[in-house]
Amino acid sequence: MDKLQDRFTLSVSRNKMEAYIEMDSRLEDSEISIEEIHRFLEEQGLVYGVDGEVVEQMTTRPDSVNFPLQIAFGKEPQNGKPGKIIFDRSFTMEIEARDKVSFRDIISIPSVTKGERVARVIPPTKGVPGRNVYGEELPAKPGKPQRMRAGKMLPSKLLTAVFILNLQGS
Repeated sequence: MDKLQDRFTLSVSRNKMEAYIEMDSRLEDSEISIEEIHRFLEEQGLVYGVDGEVVEQMTTRPDSVNFPLQIAFGKEPQNGKPGKIIFDRSFTMEIEARDKVSFRDIISIPSVTKGERVARVIPPTKGVPGRNVYGEELPAKPGKPQRMRAGKMLPSKLLTAVFILNLQGS
């Protein structure tokens, strides 16, 4: 293993998401095995995202390799998606070409009855954590919830899942 530390130099990016290997002296065919390189990387702390094809190329075709090589890469966290409100009825804002236009002509306001569901809340997602080349978990930011205020026709206890009207009207 000492011969690998003498021949290779590892460098890791500041954000620990990429690792590169540099060779200090030329390799001959079959001089180093795949297992030895994997063991060397583990001893250096690189345990996540090691590119097996690069390691294989270093051992089977060393003269076709141009150093430095990216030998490992992390996985970025995927942040959560924000919550949203999905209305059961559509609202249109179309204007027809006529002489007189009233507010009711501009925006279509649907009529609803008391107790009828008018919308539902889709909660935000948590996101998927990532990992750096050292195997450390990178937390994902959760999505933000959709904000909605309670009012005379919308009780506050229902703001979390479904909107059901208290009164009949438009």
